Amino acid sequence: MKKLLLLLPLILLFISNLSVAQKKVKFHYDAFKDTKKLLLRGNAKFVEGGIRLTEASPYQRGACWYRKRVAVEKGFTVNFTMKMSKPDVELGGADGIAFVIQNDPRKLGLGQFGEGMGYSGLINCIVVEFDTYDNGEGSDNHVSIQTNGKGKVSRSEKHTIAINRKIIQLKNRTRNVKISYQKKVLRVYLNGRIVIKKNIDLSKKIQFTLGKAWVGFTSATAKAFSQQEVLDWKWESNIIPIAVHPSRKWLKKTGKRSFAAILRRKMNWG
Repeated sequence: MKKLLLLLPLILLFISNLSVAQKKVKFHYDAFKDTKKLLLRGNAKFVEGGIRLTEASPYQRGACWYRKRVAVEKGFTVNFTMKMSKPDVELGGADGIAFVIQNDPRKLGLGQFGEGMGYSGLINCIVVEFDTYDNGEGSDNHVSIQTNGKGKVSRSEKHTIAINRKIIQLKNRTRNVKISYQKKVLRVYLNGRIVIKKNIDLSKKIQFTLGKAWVGFTSATAKAFSQQEVLDWKWESNIIPIAVHPSRKWLKKTGKRSFAAILRRKMNWG
């Protein structure tokens, strides 16, 4: 313990002079040919030209997750193309597609059928849903942001922090989506037009792992159904600082190279 107290000032000096690198996390799936880093759940499957989250059949649910956590807390931009088609004749199609950011301790799971849209029941997440069925939200064509912080999320109004019921038609359409989180503002775009702008600090809503979380899509049907697909997906995180070894220039100038070696020896008390 005495050794540690004596070394503490030197340790702090050493850390304060670490050089900083920058890393940008990004990926792009335009044809979904190399899918090794993606994980499917439920009824989801890869088809020519994209991911089919649900067939046009009753009581389907599916998810597609990027297998590794990605940097979220410092900001990101995600673009994707979604297609909802073949609605059932009786009820007119359901239920929609959701983009989900989650750090659920149960990892890459799948939520409930129908109005749950494949995300309801997940923990520690925030959801942007593109909903095509009115389950009491006041519209069968809306976009909303859902979260229950670190608890279980649902489509319930009490978990809705933003909603827009006046958007372009989602059913039987192919739509381009952009979601960005910059300077604690979450923006959602449909075909280039902003539909939601919400001031939010995600770090106060989600418990991240070193600023990271899992990202992906979910979807579901019930008695009403549609075929629901994602045709391409592009993700880009803001640059994040990563501590690396002190630069050679700093070591030469200050003579701390020998200190680094001493520090490694002294801290190996194992």
